[in-house]
Amino acid sequence: MARLAPAWVYQLGTVGSTQTHPLVVGGVMYVTMPGNDVAAIDAATGAEIWRYSHKKRGAPPMSYRVNGRQFVAVATGAAAGPGGSGSAGVIRLFALPVQ
Repeated sequence: MARLAPAWVYQLGTVGSTQTHPLVVGGVMYVTMPGNDVAAIDAATGAEIWRYSHKKRGAPPMSYRVNGRQFVAVATGAAAGPGGSGSAGVIRLFALPVQ
């Protein structure tokens, strides 16, 4: 343990506390952040591959696995439901690449 050292550091660039577990699939680390941001990071180098920022703020992003597929869901708030009411919630779902 005395010889362990960080390989890289990734700055989230967001304000707020973060309590999440990153997912690593095929050498890519997927990190969810406060404010509905999600980033894909090269797990070997720490280089950002892509970042998704949604303008509407809602609940923090969630990650889960179904039948071996990994997903990230971002709740983006209410949208116009039937008849123009704002009662329908909107969730954006990202299926991570299969490796």
